[in-house]
Amino acid sequence: PTTKGPAPPAGRSAGAAASSSGGKPSKRGAGGDAPAKARAPRWNIPGAALTVLEDIFRVQHFPSVEARDKLAQELGVKPRQIQVWFQNRRQRERNSQRKVLRNSEDISEALLGFCSAGEDGEGSDDGSAAGKPDPAVAA
Repeated sequence: PTTKGPAPPAGRSAGAAASSSGGKPSKRGAGGDAPAKARAPRWNIPGAALTVLEDIFRVQHFPSVEARDKLAQELGVKPRQIQVWFQNRRQRERNSQRKVLRNSEDISEALLGFCSAGEDGEGSDDGSAAGKPDPAVAA
């Protein structure tokens, strides 16, 4: 059977080509038979809710299911949204720790290099000591 319209680019399915070009959204799933669920609108967290979430995160990085359920009810969202927020927040914490560690390692290396150059009393890398007479010249 022949198909109408241009062929999709190599390595991409017709559904992926349609969704990326503004056409119909592609179907999800292994079989592709069931239409994709409509995505819920993005949750823009109000400032008060964010404060509550951050306060709880400072105390406990892994709240229990019951705590998440209670928090979701208080904030008027689904427990899954609370779970995902905590997952994302833990990842942000890990990423910031890695960044701090990377920066502190760079600083440590720089300081160790600087200190090791001055440990022998010479002061600088070129071997000349500022303010001290050179023993080879004095003799």
